[in-house]
Amino acid sequence: MTAKMPDWQKRIKEQAKPKYAKRFYQSVEVTDEAGGFLIRLDGRVLKTPMKAKLQIPTRKLADAIASEWQDQIEFINPHKMLLTKFTNTAIDRVVPRRSEIIAEITEYAGNDLLCYRVESPQELAKEQDQAYRPVLGWLHKTHGASLQVTNAITHTQQLPEDLQKIEAVLEEKSAYELTAIHIMTSLTGSAVLAMAVEAGFITPDAAFKAANIEEDWNISHWGQDNEAKMLRQDRQQQFRAIARFLDLLND
Repeated sequence: MTAKMPDWQKRIKEQAKPKYAKRFYQSVEVTDEAGGFLIRLDGRVLKTPMKAKLQIPTRKLADAIASEWQDQIEFINPHKMLLTKFTNTAIDRVVPRRSEIIAEITEYAGNDLLCYRVESPQELAKEQDQAYRPVLGWLHKTHGASLQVTNAITHTQQLPEDLQKIEAVLEEKSAYELTAIHIMTSLTGSAVLAMAVEAGFITPDAAFKAANIEEDWNISHWGQDNEAKMLRQDRQQQFRAIARFLDLLND
């Protein structure tokens, strides 16, 4: 006979459930407006959490966001609406904080993952070099910035003029592109990898693999616990989603 769950356990279980808003609309459509595209729910313009119009720069992205809203059945689950989330972030956070976002990405470049290598084991050092060298070479050839590489665990100071060149590249990006670069940077620890993905120099999957070379080497030798595995899968899912967002920006 199965034991009955105590009331206090039921209450805790209910409280732990995510509380989603019910779907309140019937129709979802994309309209072409001056300056971009809008999503309309039952004819009403979709807005960001800060009450700005959800202005979308390309038709491909607008159609994909509309599909996210159409795919919600009974409840609206924001965890399944990452493209909407990224667009909200661009409008509500990146537009008003543009200079701060650029400064944060540039600061990441000053401590970029690609600049810090292991000395041993040699096979790991070789794998890092093979993956990182072409990307740093692209940065130098395309933008004239030469970041210093080290095997030391202590911070290596990059030249201000090199970071200024990276900053100048970021200044040319739209709020949506900066959103993608910023999120990819935080997921990989490398602004250079993020910029290379945005530029089309490296594929998203190759960039994510490069960012996790040392972690993968450790996993191959020592294994991986379930919690770490779940966190890795979550990061990879987010990375693929933001890479798709970036691709949809290119009409």
